[in-house]
Amino acid sequence: DIAPETEDIYFENSKEQIVPVCHSDSPDDLHVGHQEKVFNFHHLHNQTSVRSRGYGIGNPLIGLPPHTKAGYYTQPGSQYNEASMKKKVVIGQHDDNRKFTSKKWEERLRTSEEKDAILQAAQDAAKKLVDQVTDNAASRRANKRRNRGGLSSAGF
Repeated sequence: DIAPETEDIYFENSKEQIVPVCHSDSPDDLHVGHQEKVFNFHHLHNQTSVRSRGYGIGNPLIGLPPHTKAGYYTQPGSQYNEASMKKKVVIGQHDDNRKFTSKKWEERLRTSEEKDAILQAAQDAAKKLVDQVTDNAASRRANKRRNRGGLSSAGF
């Protein structure tokens, strides 16, 4: 481990110890890769302290303003990694702009009046269906009686 200000000198000196195995057309003679310049917030070496102490508070101990992004690494897929956060897709909204993202929240965001209206509509539809079935059954019975022959319902 070396200090950031001496790493260029270290890499130049270490190139002499590397023996090439074969010919390379690479423009680089060192395979360290791209590196960002080292930046320590307020010259703090422990970057985990560069974080907010609460929502909208910031960190008054180190002068971090509110709503500043934290200075520590988060794993991909973590709920704290902004790149891994899924965007919410609104699938609908109720009358007074109550937006919902799933059927579960559609039900949860309904008012009691809306729930009562839906229940009443379902009960009315069920009653209508029962009435249709009983009417059909009665007309089938009447048809069976007529098809048997004999006297009609008028008595002739």
